[in-house]
Amino acid sequence: MRMPSDADLMKIAIADLQNSSSSFEDRQRALQELLELVEPIYNSNDLHKLGGLVVVVNELNRAEKELRILAAWVLGKASQNNELVQNQLLELNVLPTLMGMVRSSCTEEAVKALYALSAVIRNHPVGQEQFYLLDGTSLLKDLMKDTTSDTRLHRKCLFLVADLAEQQSEFSEVLSKYDPNKDYLMAVVNLLDAEDFDTKEKALMAIHSLTGSSDIAYHLLKHECHIKSVLHRLELQLDAVIQSTNDSDSVKDFLLLCQKIRSMFSNGEEGRSNQ
Repeated sequence: MRMPSDADLMKIAIADLQNSSSSFEDRQRALQELLELVEPIYNSNDLHKLGGLVVVVNELNRAEKELRILAAWVLGKASQNNELVQNQLLELNVLPTLMGMVRSSCTEEAVKALYALSAVIRNHPVGQEQFYLLDGTSLLKDLMKDTTSDTRLHRKCLFLVADLAEQQSEFSEVLSKYDPNKDYLMAVVNLLDAEDFDTKEKALMAIHSLTGSSDIAYHLLKHECHIKSVLHRLELQLDAVIQSTNDSDSVKDFLLLCQKIRSMFSNGEEGRSNQ
């Protein structure tokens, strides 16, 4: 007896999602199977052809949050570093739904939706332009400013902020008109004061990317966000940590990056261009 192929298994899972009478458990199982099946790029490339993307996108609107979470997870995994699936999801207008889910009071739903959102627009200037037109920067700003947000959300936000900044520099002909404003930049800068080291580090890396993204971002960081004094204060904190611990290599690397960024603002435009 022939073992079912991945395509066969995907068809079965998709059929369960297409069946309006499928139970919650059947839908959950189908999404869990797709989560594993879409990992290889050749399977994710076939997902839309088999009718899978449409039904998984529809699951984002389910009343049960467990199904919404799994659906977002599947879409994120399928679109990660896959321009074909990114294009297909953008055509299905998935961004507004994912952005709404990111604002969910359920942390796990927000985290998975932000994961999917980042995957859909990563290295995709057209997708990023759609994100900007949907006021995506306000979404990120609000999440970063929310002190009650889970640290995972803050870190994923900062990762996306850095990616958007790098893409703005690379695809300036498309994205140059979407410069960040002061409130957005301050939300990033304020996360340098986060309690956990990982969030601090990601905030610093985001600032590094923003510094080189545009003249406007550079000037706002320097003159409105007073980034030099913020970084100087952070350097003093890091130096104190280095003096008080034996395992300080990672902190030393962090301090060097901090000093490098501060030097960009001390050296003016020349420092920015030589980052």
